[in-house]
Parts: sequence; structure tokens; C-alpha cells
Amino acid sequence: MEEINLTLVPGNLRAWEGENKALELLPDIKKLLLDNNQHRCLYVMDSVGTARKLKQALSQMFGRENVGEAHGLVQPQEKKDALTKVHTTGTSGIEVGIDFTDEYFKDLLLFEGRTSSQFLQRLGRIGRNGRDSANNQVIAIVPTEVFNYFQEYPPLSHEMERD
Repeated sequence: MEEINLTLVPGNLRAWEGENKALELLPDIKKLLLDNNQHRCLYVMDSVGTARKLKQALSQMFGRENVGEAHGLVQPQEKKDALTKVHTTGTSGIEVGIDFTDEYFKDLLLFEGRTSSQFLQRLGRIGRNGRDSANNQVIAIVPTEVFNYFQEYPPLSHEMERD
């Protein structure tokens, strides 16, 4: 397991605000890529519509050839090709059974974490390559009440062991 840098972003996920939040975060993603152009990015969203809108926005920012879309409405070969792109958008169909290592390697993750189990499953998509000096960046859009809880919680150390 590798170290990750986790940023929580509040969103009213009950009102399906994850899409707007994700689109608002794209300039931050672009800045992270300017700082490290080797990042490979995964975006896991709750709806196919959001995954498609993200793909369109990312294609405009980074070029259509660098962006792929992987979810249940995509043909198997197109999905496989999408997973190798610099930017891959998708839904829950890519959060189980796919290790983002080797040709599918990703080290920058943006996702919606509506429930604790969904949060943990999606968080586990990256950081599995066994690198000693990893630069994994994660931005999780979480329910506002969860974000507020962590704001009030006694400060945690900057590092936590997975145990």
C-alpha cells in the first residue's frame, strides 16, 4: 500500500450536487497536472450522466485523445481502451474488480463518496502499486454533514497508518 494525500470537499450529494462539485474542481486538477504532468487520473461518479459531462469537460481541457469513459453503457473494448487513457471517467462499474496498476495505473483520483462503504471502495482504487515514493492525490466529494464532522473532530495527525 502507498501513501495518499486525501482532500475532502463538501457537497450536497442527496441533491446530486456531486456533478457540479466535480466540474468546479477541474481547475484544481489542471493545477495538479501542471505541477506533475506524470499524473494519471481517475474520476468515479455516481451517474453515467456525470461521467459523460466530465468526459466532455476534460476533453476540452486536455484533448479528446487523452480522455476515456468506462461504465456499463460502454462497449467492452472501448471500456478497456478508456482505462488506459490519462483521464478515465466512470461509475461504480469500475470500482470493483479493476486494479489501477500496470497499463491502467492511476495516481490522481476524484470521486463521490455518498456512503462509507462507497467511500472506502473508491478510495481503494489507487495506491496499490507498492511504490516507496508515491504521489497519490485523492479528492473526495463527501456529504456536507460528513465534512462538517471532520472539521469539528479533534485534529488528526497528518499521517495515519492503514491499521
